[in-house]
Amino acid sequence: MHGLEFTPTNSSGDIYEHPVFELPNLSYVDGGTDSINVDAPFRLLQLNKQEILTITPAEGTIVNDGTDHVPVIYENGKWYPLQIGSALGSGSINPLN
Repeated sequence: MHGLEFTPTNSSGDIYEHPVFELPNLSYVDGGTDSINVDAPFRLLQLNKQEILTITPAEGTIVNDGTDHVPVIYENGKWYPLQIGSALGSGSINPLN
């Protein structure tokens, strides 16, 4: 699978082995691309650091680290925090004004 996969978890936060929903690769040979439109906000699975370190994820799994309040991604056998820029409305540039 080279597209988007949605994999369920149980109440303990364990990620199941098989995705519950898959979308195919959205890139075409002719260079055109499709997009996925989501009409409502969606939330990453919220786990604390200890819970994250106990799961056995697949490559590319992204969850939210509730301990450090940052999304993390699993790649090459390790969890890496995703860097987040300035909050909206902070700093000298405010994209909402």
